[in-house]
Amino acid sequence: MEKAKLKYEAEKEALADLIRLRNEMRKEELMAAVIKSEHSYEEIMAFIKGSSESEEE
Repeated sequence: MEKAKLKYEAEKEALADLIRLRNEMRKEELMAAVIKSEHSYEEIMAFIKGSSESEEE
């Protein structure tokens, strides 16, 4: 039983590491897309938050 628990904990930690790596890669990809975008920071944030400029006016 103890052996199974140790294996579970090791696999759980490996999965957490993979999730952190995936999230870091997504952040880098998102930042690269924002930098390359022709839209302003405000436009991007409004889009992400689900609002548009016409709603603000």
